[in-house]
Amino acid sequence: MIHEDQKVREFAAAFGEHMAVEHQASAMAGRVMGFLLVAQPAERTIDDLATGLQVSRGAISMATKDLLQLGLIEKTARPRDRRRYYCLKRNVWARLYLDQRANFRDHLEMAERGLALLKGKPVEAKQPLIEMAAFFRFVTEALPDFVAEWEKKSPKLIADLERRYAE
Repeated sequence: MIHEDQKVREFAAAFGEHMAVEHQASAMAGRVMGFLLVAQPAERTIDDLATGLQVSRGAISMATKDLLQLGLIEKTARPRDRRRYYCLKRNVWARLYLDQRANFRDHLEMAERGLALLKGKPVEAKQPLIEMAAFFRFVTEALPDFVAEWEKKSPKLIADLERRYAE
């Protein structure tokens, strides 16, 4: 039988790999996020994270610094306790995905730059760039409505899932 701590470390490792592949984050930052997702209590010190993940304090320190800069975790303090605690920020997933707006605009600008380079060429030569520009223009224009819809519906969706998974 696998010990509970081992299951948590395996989940954190898998989450770390996911974050590395899908979000170009360091695998260690992803492992910290994965650990914080399932940690009880949710707020953890650097020592808690290092012990839980069986890695060095230095590795955790670098990962938490990166996650703080990305705005994915927050650092808190407790009265009469000199230690600092880390936890995931509320609405971290919206932040993680919606912060891609600049990336979408950059892709659109690159497509338009490529189209300018091919000025005077047949439309067939421009087709991949036209498709790219169309997609990122669509995403850029649709995103504000998507964000507004999320903000409107998220409290109910979260409450529904809280009820479903309450145990």
